[in-house]
Amino acid sequence: MFLVFLAIYIAILLGIGLYFSRRQRSETDFWLAGRELGPISIGLAAASAWTTASALLLATGLFLLYGIGSIWIWVFPNIAGLAIIAAISGRIKNIPALTQPELMEIRYDPMIRAPVAVAVTIMMILFSVTDFIGFKMVLGTFFGIEPIFAIAIMAVSVALYVGVGGFRAVVWTDMIQYILLAGLAAYVAHMALGLSANEGVSLIAASSMLGADWWDIFSMGGILGALVFIVALVPGWVAEQDPWQKVWAARDDRSAKRGLLLGATLLVLIYSFCLLAAIGLSVIYPRPGNEMEAEMLYLRIISDNVPGWLLGLLTIGFAAASMSCTDTFATSGASCLSRDLIQRHLWPTATVKEMLILNRILIVIMVFISALIALNVDSIMDAVIIATVIGTTSYFFPIIGGLYWKRATKWGAMAALVAGGGTQILLVSYEQFWLKAPLDSISPYLVEHGVLVGLSLSALFFVGVSLATRQAEDIRLAPFF
Repeated sequence: MFLVFLAIYIAILLGIGLYFSRRQRSETDFWLAGRELGPISIGLAAASAWTTASALLLATGLFLLYGIGSIWIWVFPNIAGLAIIAAISGRIKNIPALTQPELMEIRYDPMIRAPVAVAVTIMMILFSVTDFIGFKMVLGTFFGIEPIFAIAIMAVSVALYVGVGGFRAVVWTDMIQYILLAGLAAYVAHMALGLSANEGVSLIAASSMLGADWWDIFSMGGILGALVFIVALVPGWVAEQDPWQKVWAARDDRSAKRGLLLGATLLVLIYSFCLLAAIGLSVIYPRPGNEMEAEMLYLRIISDNVPGWLLGLLTIGFAAASMSCTDTFATSGASCLSRDLIQRHLWPTATVKEMLILNRILIVIMVFISALIALNVDSIMDAVIIATVIGTTSYFFPIIGGLYWKRATKWGAMAALVAGGGTQILLVSYEQFWLKAPLDSISPYLVEHGVLVGLSLSALFFVGVSLATRQAEDIRLAPFF
């Protein structure tokens, strides 16, 4: 039954991709949907792109393990990231660029474009990995499908409809996918609370049983702990390219701002359902002992209580959640490889037709690289956090500083990119392959893969080197100031 539903679903997505392929006359059409998007399509697509199948499992699992205080790890950075981008969307929209690396070249110098493109691509690949992880967990739990086949199903599906339809296909499929994943989240929350009520425990009673610590919003290290998570994660998501791509794809500043604020609101709705599901699950099952157990309870309640035909239908909701993010990340990363590396430096004479063909090939490559990595990674949280902290330390200060600080220079931006991003990659590598334990086991200041070290170095080098070098030419400052 699931395979029947999946075949119908993929056929619909591919049909959307084929329909929009006829409207592609330029790279702007392929990467930015012709700059014609309105607030509703932007809002639904933005919320869908930031709500993966992994996110449903992760948010619910974090609530189960740590209570409301866990919002600083995942929920708040997601919502705040979109809201902050909405606040600066007018400034972003006014820059004549298709990608963040192109914006960096306009602001600083051609030399910085390629390194930023590489950093963005790595970040997008790692975010895509989390979607594949979530999908393979879903199909493995529900149907016993081997990880390689689950990942292959998703990789082929996404590569087909995105490679054919470009960014228009991404946006329109994301709109459908948000409706499916929101319906899934609402259903699971309703089922969890209904089952707890059948055991004689109301929502109010279940909430009380969790205890005061569970409801303490600053239970994870107090206000200082919350600030550490905000500093570690929010900058990375503010600097994430895919929502900026939606700003550039908007028909005007107002549509971009309203769309991203709508997206942030829709995220609140989804995570509210996750909170309600966690409360219900706390009554039905024993409290989980670790992250993996907590995430699996979201799948367990479905497999334990849902008939076969409905299980197949709900799995399409998980497929929608996974694909809606992977298609966005693949498009965003491939746009950097295509426009900022190949067209800019390696093949400047390529025609529009040749670039459209290359764009499709690069999307397929992005999807399959992410799929291969996902076969060897199991932790959703690790992949998400590593991707975020690399982005945070690499180009948050260069890109945001370039928008608002006139004195920022190309050498300051490059120094921040190399010092911050390079340090972060070394810290993650040391933690993963040498120490084989969290860095905060050495010092609490090394929380979240030591991101505070990388971020501090990035800020220090960005400001210090900028002040020590000559200010950018007026022609580069003009579009920004």
